[in-house]
Amino acid sequence: GNMGCVIMASGLGRRFGGSKLLVEDNYIHHVMQTLHDGGGVYLGQVRDSVVRGNLVADVVAKGAGFGVSAFYFDQNSVDCVLERNVSLGVSRPTHNNITRNVVVRDNAFFASGDLTVSFQGSRDGTFSGNLLGFKGKLDVITREGIGVWTNNVVFDSAPFAQVRPEGSSDITAGWHDSDRTEFFPRWTRPDGRAAGMIWTTGAAAVRDVKLGCDPVRLFDLGGKTVRSTAKGAGIHAFEVSATPVCFVGAKK
Repeated sequence: GNMGCVIMASGLGRRFGGSKLLVEDNYIHHVMQTLHDGGGVYLGQVRDSVVRGNLVADVVAKGAGFGVSAFYFDQNSVDCVLERNVSLGVSRPTHNNITRNVVVRDNAFFASGDLTVSFQGSRDGTFSGNLLGFKGKLDVITREGIGVWTNNVVFDSAPFAQVRPEGSSDITAGWHDSDRTEFFPRWTRPDGRAAGMIWTTGAAAVRDVKLGCDPVRLFDLGGKTVRSTAKGAGIHAFEVSATPVCFVGAKK
């Protein structure tokens, strides 16, 4: 496919735009296969708008160009919010180009290599409470465009590429709860194993989690084993917290 969700006031593509827009609860994947300078969710020249609770996966640049992103606020977007979204396998999860007062908060961005956060030509941006899991370097473009950077958690995540190798097929049902405080993206790996991650922005607690597979290996993004108790029928009890827990089932 080409562009994902496109909302803009003028120019090529669908002619939307305006103010008080909501882009919510979408699963977008493998877009931007032939184009550049776009993303899974692209909004141009919008105001007072929110992008919330979306899952964008495997948006990878093809060839040379201006790159691709999971979430992209373009020129003259003002007073917008990107919150409680997840990107998987996207090296530039958020790109904000010539924007003002864009708030990026409580998202989770995971990549197998380097990760880029961009506020190019922007001002008065906020980047807070985000999870950044990657193996490589973090590149923040135009740091002066970010007025507030706080409570972000960075994981040097070598295991992510092992948990979700290229060619994995996402399971889109039930990947977050109704309040969007608990996140549970899952997928089937090319080798047929069930795998996924779980974390919460709420209080940490031991919970019974239906992973749907037995036996299963649980570990954090640093590769450390997470202790759990098998309850049967694919249910396992372990602590769910702000630190993502990965799981991989046995081969079928």
